[in-house]
Amino acid sequence: MTKARLERDRAGGSSGRSGLSTSGLADFLSQLAGLYASNSVGNPTLSHALIQLSGAVRRGEVKLHGIEPKRQSSPAKISPERLEELKKFDSKSVADFLADRNKTKGELIALASARFSMPTSQLQRKRVDEVRAALTSAWLHETSIDILSEEAEKDGENRTS
Repeated sequence: MTKARLERDRAGGSSGRSGLSTSGLADFLSQLAGLYASNSVGNPTLSHALIQLSGAVRRGEVKLHGIEPKRQSSPAKISPERLEELKKFDSKSVADFLADRNKTKGELIALASARFSMPTSQLQRKRVDEVRAALTSAWLHETSIDILSEEAEKDGENRTS
């Protein structure tokens, strides 16, 4: 480590590690406690202390320096009018919507829910490209069913029986 970075760290600056949450730290402490739990090769007293520390971290009783709690971001609310508009999209509108790379994950999920009745809980845990792929798959499936229906209608009109 450079001297400047050491000074910054001592002054309470960033340590260069991002993404560590209090729940992540508590999980780590619990897993570490499991390693020390063995009576024959471990340290049961240390294991017990780590479990207690893990619980205190989860409850927020321990003040942690340099660790910012991760905030759960709620998905953006889509207006009822916009949901009705998304429900009425035709195949071309859906294709144009999917082709627009500026659409947010929330907008894609709203389309999936409104137009294709896809459950949103699983989509919210996926990355944007995975949500877009799921939507594209649903759209292609719907398009292929439409083509099959049209062909079946044509064949039905040609029958004489």
